[in-house]
Amino acid sequence: NIVVTEGGPRAHKKYKKLMLHRMKWGDALGGDEDDGNSDDESDGEHGNNKHCQLVWEGVVKERLFHNWRQIISKGESELRHMLKANRAEHYLDMALKYRDPLLDI
Repeated sequence: NIVVTEGGPRAHKKYKKLMLHRMKWGDALGGDEDDGNSDDESDGEHGNNKHCQLVWEGVVKERLFHNWRQIISKGESELRHMLKANRAEHYLDMALKYRDPLLDI
């Protein structure tokens, strides 16, 4: 899955907090019960895809997406085609090349 967001600094701060800290990815995917210690435990679950990882954040010169939408693609080629139409396929390239630094420890 890939999520691309554009907006102001306040909206980004709130959305980043939601995606990285508040969202319980294991529960959303039908995972195990949470015993209240999710902050320490969720950082160690990098082998099971039940987390959200920030790949890049920064400032771009102009917006590439002009309206909000959710697109569900059936494969990488369909996703690449949609992002290419918005001149944003480099986001997919970054996500595919990304390696979690915790795997190097």
